[in-house]
Amino acid sequence: MKKVLIGFISLIFAGQVAVAQPVSDQAIIPMAITINSILRLNIVSGGNIEFVFNSIDQISTGIPNSTAYDTRFTIASSTNWTLNFGTDLTDFTEAGANTIPLDLVAVQVDDDAAGNCFTGGTVRCASALYFGAWDDLVNPNTSLITTTAAGNVGNSTDNAFVIHWECATGNASTRFLPNVGGISAGPGRYSANIFLSLVAL
Repeated sequence: MKKVLIGFISLIFAGQVAVAQPVSDQAIIPMAITINSILRLNIVSGGNIEFVFNSIDQISTGIPNSTAYDTRFTIASSTNWTLNFGTDLTDFTEAGANTIPLDLVAVQVDDDAAGNCFTGGTVRCASALYFGAWDDLVNPNTSLITTTAAGNVGNSTDNAFVIHWECATGNASTRFLPNVGGISAGPGRYSANIFLSLVAL
């Protein structure tokens, strides 16, 4: 009887020890953060510019800038960037191989409506080659807009720009009418492609 009682007490204590032992487990949840480089150039409007000279007045004084001769574009980038531009030809070329010099076209760069980069005439987040001043269209690829010390990372609202174009005006080096120092060009459609190239810095 004594042995049975001792055995029964032993079973009780063994059960208590088993219940008191903590139960633990663990699971692993892999987690990572991936940041992809974002670099997007979007032509909003003015992706095809065509100057059509229909009158003697236009040939004499040129075609000034208007909204019809604006190229609006935005840039969204997660890194600082530079925007290069240039042409595929050294001259505007007609099908019959006749040419017109590129500097018949004048270029100016400005902020679009947001006004975030060229605020109050001060270049804040981007530096533009033709900001606030007219200059000639060029053939060698050159930096049109680049960053400043403040950086130009931002979305399409931060980086919204417009290129103003005009042709054969006083802002261009070359004019029509050879009798006043300009050029003479026969009828035809003279063309060249303008390239915009967005590059991460």
